[in-house]
Amino acid sequence: MNDFLLSISFRVSKVDTSLFIFSVGADIYYLLVYVDDILFTGSNSLMLQRLIQLLSSEFKLCDLGIVHYFLGIEVTPTSMGLMLRHHKYTLDILTQADMLSCKPVDTLISTSKATILSYPFFSDATRFRQIMGALQCLTFTRRDICFTINRVYRFMHASIDSH
Repeated sequence: MNDFLLSISFRVSKVDTSLFIFSVGADIYYLLVYVDDILFTGSNSLMLQRLIQLLSSEFKLCDLGIVHYFLGIEVTPTSMGLMLRHHKYTLDILTQADMLSCKPVDTLISTSKATILSYPFFSDATRFRQIMGALQCLTFTRRDICFTINRVYRFMHASIDSH
């Protein structure tokens, strides 16, 4: 698919190799590939349909219509464009971590106080890694948690319950 998209003048994003961009004049189109899922959008619906037909002639595609949910991200059209949310995904993470009843806080972690390793280590390292991986995905729509997630990632090799 990569070769085909490049042959029809798409270019690969410099920040994400699974994101392809195609522009003609003022119109722009984005095609995101994740394993066997594709998200395709653009500024001109007629040209978008032509590009979908072109892709369909080369690959077996199933057009599911307007996107509502993609890779855990809820997509809601608004007058300003698309709103991306991870609400259900966030609730799933909180449930998995047994933290659904925890109180929200304004500051997730102290930026000045050092996080210290102490014992006992987290009882289930695999579960900790799964939760951290899910939180890493959550940073796509929640930039406010990036610092905290990065800080906790430093203890991936020796996590404790307080992490």
